[in-house]
Amino acid sequence: MRTLIKGAIVALALLATSPVMAQDWYKQDKEWEAWFKGWEAYRNSDYAAAVRQWKPLAEQGDAQSQFELGSMYRDGQGVPQDYREAAKWFQLAAEQGHMGAQNNLGLMYSLGRGVLQDSVIAHMWSNLAAAQGYIPSSRYAIAKRMTPAANEEAQRLARECLAQSYRNCGR
Repeated sequence: MRTLIKGAIVALALLATSPVMAQDWYKQDKEWEAWFKGWEAYRNSDYAAAVRQWKPLAEQGDAQSQFELGSMYRDGQGVPQDYREAAKWFQLAAEQGHMGAQNNLGLMYSLGRGVLQDSVIAHMWSNLAAAQGYIPSSRYAIAKRMTPAANEEAQRLARECLAQSYRNCGR
């Protein structure tokens, strides 16, 4: 009898997560609906519409929207290319633990785009992204340019940043 009840529960769970329901789950939440409208616009190369959908969400603190806006400002999609604005949005998302934003912020510090060039801070953000499983291609290139002491400093800063839940990171 217990096996029959477990089987019924599993069957109900599978039905509740059917592909049809999975496609429409986000429609229950207006923020997710707006995010997906932005994604559809972006996929259709309507970058201005994507910005209109994502900017209010980003301003409300949505890390994925902040990341997307950072990418759009970096690339000049739907907005004028502006590295400072890109770095701002990446920073906000990175401080929420968004590993893609951490990686991109590391690249911005490595190249000095929108921020002052700083290999230690670049390596710190790359380390934080890597700690979450992101494989930043720039991490090793940055480390090669640094002294052993600078590498140690970047690792120390990354540990401190992680301990502070990504707040007040850096020097």
